[in-house]
Amino acid sequence: MWKPLFDRGDGTFVGLGSASGLWVGGPGGEPKPVDLANPVFLWALLERPIEDVHGQLDEHWEEFRLAGSPTGVLRDVAVSAVRSGRDYWVTLGITWLEQMLSRDTEPVLRRQDVPDCKTDQMSQRNRHRWNRLAG
Repeated sequence: MWKPLFDRGDGTFVGLGSASGLWVGGPGGEPKPVDLANPVFLWALLERPIEDVHGQLDEHWEEFRLAGSPTGVLRDVAVSAVRSGRDYWVTLGITWLEQMLSRDTEPVLRRQDVPDCKTDQMSQRNRHRWNRLAG
């Protein structure tokens, strides 16, 4: 059973699959479950405004039958992109984390949450942004 719920932004959809959780699938392809410990399949969401993605996740949250919250999933997607060391994804991940921090009163992340972040592979600009965020 595959039920697409919203476009990831690149013609691939996030939706419901045969088991609980987030699934991704596109035209002609077999839907795949997303491993939230390594949500690479969700990185394309980083190219969209975080408010839009949060709204869509929140709208369908109960259908996904996941623990936690939409904000937690978005944080994990952003942190995994930062961990990747790929400048394009690092930039987008840091941008989402900055936006999350600007609207939340509690810390979005702490440096000890991401001990394996490869700051030596980041551009200088992203390294400075990361250091401000992770303090």
